[in-house]
Amino acid sequence: MRTVHPRRPAATLAALALLPILGGCFLDTGACDYEHRTLVLRGTIAGPLGVEVSLNETRGADPDFRVLNVQLTSGQFVGPGSSARLRDAGASPPVILAEWTTLSSNGEIWGANLDLGAGSPSHEMLATLARAGRLDLDVVTGLAGMPTERTGLLSAVTDGDWNHPRCD
Repeated sequence: MRTVHPRRPAATLAALALLPILGGCFLDTGACDYEHRTLVLRGTIAGPLGVEVSLNETRGADPDFRVLNVQLTSGQFVGPGSSARLRDAGASPPVILAEWTTLSSNGEIWGANLDLGAGSPSHEMLATLARAGRLDLDVVTGLAGMPTERTGLLSAVTDGDWNHPRCD
């Protein structure tokens, strides 16, 4: 005669309740065939103002995305009306590769996201420019109606390869 443990039905129900949270990859690893990679660039701008730019992108997802994020820290010089431009500083004049026209604040961190489309700078291009010392971030602040530009070079601190999140 088989004894049924009274907690098993509760444990089974709890596991079933978690399935929507775990997502399709838990039951169907083929549903996770997309790939993700990240490029992180860092630098310092006079002030001192810490800067980080990251590119996160997917391929094989539905839909794919490419997002460029900028964050400025210790930003006593950053305020409402500030903007930032990612540039190829090796060109004359510097070529603007991406521009964040409005930065928002979360305490001492100012930042913004930019969805990238076709024709935008690639991961490889940004990493190559950073390694060559040609990639900079130009921050324009408009405190008290007097715009000020501060510029600093960026270097690659993370140059990630394509990987399969949650699926390896």
